[in-house]
Amino acid sequence: MHVEVFMRWSSLLALSLLLAGCPSDPDPVDDDDTIDEHEAQTTACDLAEGEATPVVASTGLDPDAESAMAIDGGPYLLDLVDGDHSWVSFDVGADDNEVIVFLGAPGVVENFWETDHVHTGGNPVPNPDCPDLIPEQHRLETHAGKWWVEIGVLVVDELWIHVGTGAAE
Repeated sequence: MHVEVFMRWSSLLALSLLLAGCPSDPDPVDDDDTIDEHEAQTTACDLAEGEATPVVASTGLDPDAESAMAIDGGPYLLDLVDGDHSWVSFDVGADDNEVIVFLGAPGVVENFWETDHVHTGGNPVPNPDCPDLIPEQHRLETHAGKWWVEIGVLVVDELWIHVGTGAAE
């Protein structure tokens, strides 16, 4: 009898402990680690209608070069390398866990690079708030350090680009 009571109570205790450790939301979101995607998209649309800071692209991934772009500091008008891949970098701080790279033309990004690691950038989609102005955006999970955007060979001389988080500027 004691064994039977013990088994029931231990089963109930184990079930209670298991349920207490489970969050009600199966995929909780830590607000400190995510960006405000809608705010970033809206901000990018507003910026796409204004002036952009000219930036000259580099011809390769140069870890010692100064970053040409700042997160939430753009937009930028990238002067592309003629007949070759173009590279532009931005620094990611410890608190910037995600960014969205907004582009004024679709299909232009070859890769995203973090130091010597390549990232594909996921599935590019148009900005839903202004697809004609920003036909492509990439959401990236980032780590602190220098990141590069590798742009393929294009038939245009310039490319509008903005790196945003949706944070207040």
